[in-house]
Amino acid sequence: MTGLFMMGGLLILAGCGSDDDSSSDAALESSVPSDGGAESPSPPADATDDDPAAEPAPPPPAADAEGSGQATLTIGDETWEFEGFVCAVGYANTESDLFSLSTNAFGVHSDGTRLQMQASIDDDSGQDRLSGEGLGHTVSLDDIEDFENPVVSWEMIADSGITLDGTSLTAEGTFRDFGTGAEAPGRLDADCGPGSRM
Repeated sequence: MTGLFMMGGLLILAGCGSDDDSSSDAALESSVPSDGGAESPSPPADATDDDPAAEPAPPPPAADAEGSGQATLTIGDETWEFEGFVCAVGYANTESDLFSLSTNAFGVHSDGTRLQMQASIDDDSGQDRLSGEGLGHTVSLDDIEDFENPVVSWEMIADSGITLDGTSLTAEGTFRDFGTGAEAPGRLDADCGPGSRM
């Protein structure tokens, strides 16, 4: 007899034979969550609550391409357009006590490679701020098909640069190419779409 059981998000398959069955009992476990997604990485064992790196970035809101926000990112002499730009503002909406802003959008490189663009503001003071001292502002553009040899991988990390005014978001700063180490000025102009959590 074979049975499937759901236990704590794990799928367990157990097989049982009769007394004269020569096969032994078997149990197989899968660590893939029941929703089919990948497991979230665990923070390092020595991470502390005071270490912003100990908390992984919150899952960004889902990008809905239908009728949602637009974004244009220019770095150096290259420009990318994105549909489905959505924002989550405030700890409650980012589902984090570190990130006061989290955004997400997907696009396509000129060669057809899928790209993801994200912007975030982290505030580990507990004040849920979007501006002021001690904040981390990040904008990233990544190849989500090949992490080992990406066609593009840019990131801006600064203590300021992202501004949110209503649903309009802008960001300016110096971006670093992780493939070549080159730096270039960049600007993001975006509008948080209807799927946003403001």
